[in-house]
Amino acid sequence: MNETDTRSRYREWPAPGAADVVRCWWEQRIGTGTEDYVQRVLPDGCSDVIVTAAGEALVAGPSMAVAMPRLPPGARLRGLRIRTDALAAALGLPGTEIRDLTVPLAGTMPDRLARSMAEAVWEQRVPESWRAAAVDGRVRYAARRLQSSPAVDAAAVAGEVGVTERQLRRLMLHHTGLGCRSLQRVGRLQHFLRLAEREWPATTLATLAPVAGYADQAHLSREVRDLAGTTPRALLRERLGS
Repeated sequence: MNETDTRSRYREWPAPGAADVVRCWWEQRIGTGTEDYVQRVLPDGCSDVIVTAAGEALVAGPSMAVAMPRLPPGARLRGLRIRTDALAAALGLPGTEIRDLTVPLAGTMPDRLARSMAEAVWEQRVPESWRAAAVDGRVRYAARRLQSSPAVDAAAVAGEVGVTERQLRRLMLHHTGLGCRSLQRVGRLQHFLRLAEREWPATTLATLAPVAGYADQAHLSREVRDLAGTTPRALLRERLGS
């Protein structure tokens, strides 16, 4: 999202007591005006349960493509961001079923459970069903390893958790909705953004690229265009207002 656009007020904060499943709470408010607010949502490996002030409840699954939703003036949204490794544990369905999709929450679970979950999210309570959600330890370890070490070989990670590379791929797709290579690409993009937000433009993109795990600046540019829909420089200017 454009962090400098005053039409949008966004904040996020930790979810005490649910750190195994929830990455953060968040809330967004769009100011009044005459035009919709267009938001750039980048792949981050996570999923979100989103509830609007009008009572609409949605699930946004993990994606490898940028999304550009239009939010009307006065819109107010609250959400819970589900950790990459906790998607299947939290929602009780394979991650691949909602990859690259934003669907009604009621379409993923019984109506009564969906209503209860939507109410909890809007009231900023962790859904009761999530408190006992068990995340597969192998998936948790592998997801962290793949996202933090973009050059690591998936076969090596599989060996570290005691499965074959094929088994690891099946585990990751079921629990996160993303394959090993996709998790590495997302991790590399997010690492680049964190670095750039601290160091760019004092540090050049050519210098930041290998630090973030890219082969060179050309590799960075290709990946950012593919995942964010724009160039690295334009993306950083949008996010930082430079």
